[in-house]
Amino acid sequence: MTKESFHVVFIHLDLGIGGAESLVLNLAKATLPPEAEGDHDAKESPEPSGRISIYTTHCSPTHCYDEVRPPRGRLSPHVHVRGSWIPRRLRLGGTALCSALRMLYLTHCAARDHPDASVFVLDVLP
Repeated sequence: MTKESFHVVFIHLDLGIGGAESLVLNLAKATLPPEAEGDHDAKESPEPSGRISIYTTHCSPTHCYDEVRPPRGRLSPHVHVRGSWIPRRLRLGGTALCSALRMLYLTHCAARDHPDASVFVLDVLP
């Protein structure tokens, strides 16, 4: 597998501000090639693999990390919001059920959009 063909798809329910989001975004940044300008360590570190996609059901521009905030976030072009219409919970609860349905829908969309992806990284709590 060549570096050009390597594609990592990250799936995370809600790209807000928290530890899980930070982990996903750090992994995504590590997968991208170093930036041309302002990255002084790019020559010293081995060049990471190629391209990424990040799928989520929610990413608020007012409550997210700068890396994914449009239009200037380095990762913002790679973020795909799908399934925002799926509720977070039902009237009498069902939060876990709705989260599972949202994650299944995100995974379906990511697999449909990128059938040749090298790896899918799902951020899920059991």
